[in-house]
Amino acid sequence: MAAITPTTGSTVAGDFITILGSGFDDGVSVTLGAVSVTNLVVVDSTVLTMTAGAHAAGAVTVLVTNSDTN
Repeated sequence: MAAITPTTGSTVAGDFITILGSGFDDGVSVTLGAVSVTNLVVVDSTVLTMTAGAHAAGAVTVLVTNSDTN
């Protein structure tokens, strides 16, 4: 993962998020904190778009996992 936009968001669901990086595949999954995102789209191997779920206030860990677990 090289970048994520936006870098801040609300605690309610619905923020649109873009992640830039490399090597993303069709089986990729993304969590923000412990919450899975929805509407995840692999635009290509370098761009993911998604919608954030509701989560607690504060910093969250962004975890991007390809289907091959890399």
